[in-house]
Amino acid sequence: MTPVPTATARPASRRSRSLLLAWLLAAVGTLAVQAAEMPRLVRGENRVDLIVDGRPWLVLGGELRNSSSSTLGFMEPIWPHLEALHLNTVFTPVSWRQLEPAEGQFDFALVDGLVRRARQSRLRLILLWMGTWKNGVSGYAPGWVLTQPQRFPRLSEAALSPFGEETAAADARAFQRLLAHLREIDREHSTVLMIQVENEIGTAADRSPLAQEALAAPVPAALIAHLVAHASELKPYLRERWGAQGRKTSGTWADVFGPGPATEDIFMAWHYATFVGRVAAAGKAAYPLPMYVNACQLRGDQFDATHDPFGGPTAPVLDVWMAAAPAIEVFAVDNYRDFKPQSAAYRHRGNPLFIPESCIWWKDDPYSGPAKALYAIGEHDALAFSTFGIDNETYRGHLLGDVYRELAGLTPLILPLRGTGRMHGFYHSEEAKSETFAFHGYRAVVTYRALPPRGDEAAPVKDRYGSFGLILQTGEDEFMVLARGADIRFESTDPARTRLVNLGVEEVEFADGRWKMRRLLSGDEVGGQGAACVLTPPPFSRQAVVGEKPITVLRLRMARLAAPEKDAAR
Repeated sequence: MTPVPTATARPASRRSRSLLLAWLLAAVGTLAVQAAEMPRLVRGENRVDLIVDGRPWLVLGGELRNSSSSTLGFMEPIWPHLEALHLNTVFTPVSWRQLEPAEGQFDFALVDGLVRRARQSRLRLILLWMGTWKNGVSGYAPGWVLTQPQRFPRLSEAALSPFGEETAAADARAFQRLLAHLREIDREHSTVLMIQVENEIGTAADRSPLAQEALAAPVPAALIAHLVAHASELKPYLRERWGAQGRKTSGTWADVFGPGPATEDIFMAWHYATFVGRVAAAGKAAYPLPMYVNACQLRGDQFDATHDPFGGPTAPVLDVWMAAAPAIEVFAVDNYRDFKPQSAAYRHRGNPLFIPESCIWWKDDPYSGPAKALYAIGEHDALAFSTFGIDNETYRGHLLGDVYRELAGLTPLILPLRGTGRMHGFYHSEEAKSETFAFHGYRAVVTYRALPPRGDEAAPVKDRYGSFGLILQTGEDEFMVLARGADIRFESTDPARTRLVNLGVEEVEFADGRWKMRRLLSGDEVGGQGAACVLTPPPFSRQAVVGEKPITVLRLRMARLAAPEKDAAR
């Protein structure tokens, strides 16, 4: 076609120009929404990061009690309490029953209100989808589901079965509608960071006809293929049972894993995970937020059919869940007891430590929450730490708020250190009076203060516990420490430079976007009268100084020198 000479082209009309401008603006707006960076997980060689607004995010969280967020009115006085505790993320339930009160009829008013109010408080949300299961039973499913047992089969009087085809389809549809709505209202804001799919899945073994038929059928080829591909990485619970049967690649569940309750646990894990994976995938098709599941802890080290739930995403069967639910990106643990071994158990095959529930106050230890937060972040590079029941009135002014405030300032230093070996967390336990942690060119020896015995009622509660902290190596010869109630001695591991010189210990605070010195510590407030590289975090004594913080950030600068010749000769 011969091009029309420019001189003879008709000028565009004003209406045409307006339409073209409107089209361009709409296109630019669409591209801007598409380009807005939604929350996502990024996996590196030794770390997993949650990216929010283009940068890594550390979840300093609290989980609301089950019913607090069921109305906006009840939540209103809770928001200032959450702000005062210096959280950056709130874990809050969303009930299928409230979202879809009648089949096919959805009410998003509560979700809209929670998202809007969180933005006003400058808080992010992680939503807990209480769909088919909550703590193994089905109290959050809609009435129209629970009153049709022929259509939505039961595992027990209280729980729906994972073998209900229509149950999975209905749950997935509702979840997809929720995610589609979140995309509409939150795509440009990223107030909602992640979604928990169901809650603490698992209960008694399913002995319904549907389950028994599936138990007698061959093990799915997808699970067998996963076992073969990851044979050297499997948890012992699964590897040993499969190995005892000759690592068969076909057969029934009893053929492949042997008879007994453990095989029923593995079998139930596969079918729960398949169900949950289907729900998660439907949601991701609408709006691909990061998704996770949480586990109720086992009572002991291994599964016990007498009191442990069958089939949940517990540590022994993580491999089964990984095989059956690829749409789930994180497997989390509600970590209340045996905190240290349970934390380690979930660092499996690249799964990051993610703790949506823990205790702010455990038994008679009021500092359990902050101690475990620092341990999880420092020792296991945790993506998230959250305590349950954060809206409890008794937690006003709790030390957790002070710890979260300091962690907010330290987060830009913490995030680059994850996976580098330059960060450690610790807390006092009955069996350890001291611990040693390796850093690059240094080691830190943490000695826990001698605390009064638990039965010593003469000692104030606040002084009976609270030896815990976080150590960051922020430079070749510089450390930042957030700690309470422990002495920390630094030693050089460089054989050519074994002598340390203390160049100053500062108590610092984060204000106006930078670290400022609050006071220069010396004398008996620094071990060895300031000559040794020892930190003595508060409380220094029962007689606290006016203005002294219950937990603080200390910065230590050192120099490593060659040992004197006479010492080197020895």
